[in-house]
Amino acid sequence: MSQSPEAQVSCANCNSDLPPEFGQDIAGKVCPVCGSKKLKLQLNFHDAVEVKVHSNMNAKVKDRRFSSKKNPRLQIFTGDDLRKSDGKWMKKDRVIDKEKNRYTEKVVDPETGEVVHHCDELLTDHYGHGSAKPKSDK
Repeated sequence: MSQSPEAQVSCANCNSDLPPEFGQDIAGKVCPVCGSKKLKLQLNFHDAVEVKVHSNMNAKVKDRRFSSKKNPRLQIFTGDDLRKSDGKWMKKDRVIDKEKNRYTEKVVDPETGEVVHHCDELLTDHYGHGSAKPKSDK
């Protein structure tokens, strides 16, 4: 939201700060300190911008004893996530733990606090989601 500018007036000769009313109409005015007619007018404009910051953390734990297909052994996601269906930001916590055979996910609407989605099940029972969805015939 723009506001009217702040005016700072100073003498271009001796650099003395002059009262703000000097900036209203500088024609014919002289510096009360040195008598110079060279005045410097600086206008400062300020504007505010609202920015929303979203952050998340994604971590993976790998075990060298397993092939790349069986890694990572543990995946953790926590933080803000953009919901693709409507472009709304949600809070998501997800853990995929192959060692404990566990899949947990909780999605919360940050505006209302409503739990939009909650899933806590065996990882081996978690199918039909993401890349494991059956392909539709086109």
